[in-house]
Amino acid sequence: MNRAYWDRLAERYSDEVLEITTHDRKGVLADTAAELSRPEGVAGDFGCGVGATTRMFAPHFPRVLGIDFSPKLLEEARRRTDAAHVEYIEADLAGSAWIGITVDVGFCVNCLISPRGDDRMRIARQVAACLRPAAPAVFVVPSLESVLRTYQAMIRLDVAGGARSRAAAKRIDRLAAREIDSAVGGIVEIGDTPTKHYLGDEIAAFVEDSGFAVERLDRVEYDWDVELELELEGEARRYAAVLGERTPWDWLVLARRV
Repeated sequence: MNRAYWDRLAERYSDEVLEITTHDRKGVLADTAAELSRPEGVAGDFGCGVGATTRMFAPHFPRVLGIDFSPKLLEEARRRTDAAHVEYIEADLAGSAWIGITVDVGFCVNCLISPRGDDRMRIARQVAACLRPAAPAVFVVPSLESVLRTYQAMIRLDVAGGARSRAAAKRIDRLAAREIDSAVGGIVEIGDTPTKHYLGDEIAAFVEDSGFAVERLDRVEYDWDVELELELEGEARRYAAVLGERTPWDWLVLARRV
C-alpha cells in the first residue's frame, strides 16, 4: 500500500478519484446506509479517503469513524467535515495488527482495490475484526464485468459513428491490451494505477472468505460519461440513444460478520 501516493493525491482527490457520493445515479449506497441506520452505536468508514462517504453516512448514525492510512487524506477530510460526531483516525488497514476499534456497522467503499491479494485480504479481515458479531458490513468494489461492457460500448459508438465493426473491434482490443494488466486477476489500469476489479461471484466469495455471510449483491450504477468522458451535449444524446439505459457499475455487497 503506497501511503506517499495517496498523500500526494489529497488536494486533487475529487478530480482524480471517482467519488461514489457524486456519481451513484440511483442512490444505492445512500439507501443502504439509511437501511442500516442506528439510533445508537458507531459506524466505521474503512478507507475513507477525504471523507465524502463518511459525510454521507453521518446523518444515519450518532457516531461515525473515518479510518485511513494517509495523513494528508485525513487532513483534507477533517477540513471538509463540519459534524461534531464524525472522527477521523489514522490506521493501516492492511497491517497485521488489529487497529483497536469496535463498530456496529462497517462500510468499506472502493478500498479493496490493491493489486496485491494479501493486502486486500488483510483489509477485509481487519473490517471483520472491528465489527461486533453479526454486525452488518457494506463493501463496494469495481466491477470487472462493467469494464468489459464499457469496451463493448465503445465499439458500438465507433460503429454508430461510421466505423466498420471489424476495425472498431481491433482498436478497442488494442486499448484493452494496454489497460488490462491481468484479465484473470482482474487488474485494470485506472489513471495509470493498477486497480483490482471483481466479478460478481468473485467478490461474494471473497467477502465470505473474509469472515462474513453475504446477504445481498447490488449494482451501484454510474452514467456513461463517467467512463467514456463524453462531454459535448450532442454527443451525450447520441451515446445515450445508442447504449440505452444499461450503464457502468460497481458491485455493492451487504454482508454480516459471522
